[in-house]
Amino acid sequence: MIILAVIVLGVTGNNISLATKSVSWAMIFNITFSPMISALFHQDKKILNTISKLVGNRLGRIVYILLADFIVLWEEILMNVDLFSAKEILILLPDLGAVLHLGISKI
Repeated sequence: MIILAVIVLGVTGNNISLATKSVSWAMIFNITFSPMISALFHQDKKILNTISKLVGNRLGRIVYILLADFIVLWEEILMNVDLFSAKEILILLPDLGAVLHLGISKI
């Protein structure tokens, strides 16, 4: 929220230099349009399939691109859940080096 307030003040403030306004406009562009541009070239299959089931294939891609600012957060959550699950599985596995070295199969 603080970053957004700084951006808005930088764009609309009266006693703000042109350099500050330029940086603020660049930050607004970066925050809003960069995820959309990235979504043109890469879509997460799980999220796209979910959206496509709700609104159809072509409209699903359009919705995905337009809502890319929020879908980025959803993608991060899904990736971290998958990473956490994989980490938990690896923790539960016995030490494979010791198992293979001793010839004992506990898996």
